Amino acid sequence: MANLITLIKVFSDLVAELKQSGHKALVFSQIVGQLAILKQHLEDKSISFQYLDGSTSLPKRKKAVADFQAGICVLFLISLKSGGSG
Repeated sequence: MANLITLIKVFSDLVAELKQSGHKALVFSQIVGQLAILKQHLEDKSISFQYLDGSTSLPKRKKAVADFQAGICVLFLISLKSGGSG
């Protein structure tokens, strides 16, 4: 549990730094469960982001990429397997 709390704290600090500096980031994980934890944290903090995993349909993938590239959000959570297949 301590590792999870540390992960979320470090992640929160990085998100705050990204937002403050005007940068964007792609967050990759091989473990979809970890992305789900980060996704829930972002939703709880009302931070906009895009999300892509194996269950994301092609139209939603295209929209998520377009929205991220347009600057609608600063974070894109991506599973490694899904991110490598378009």
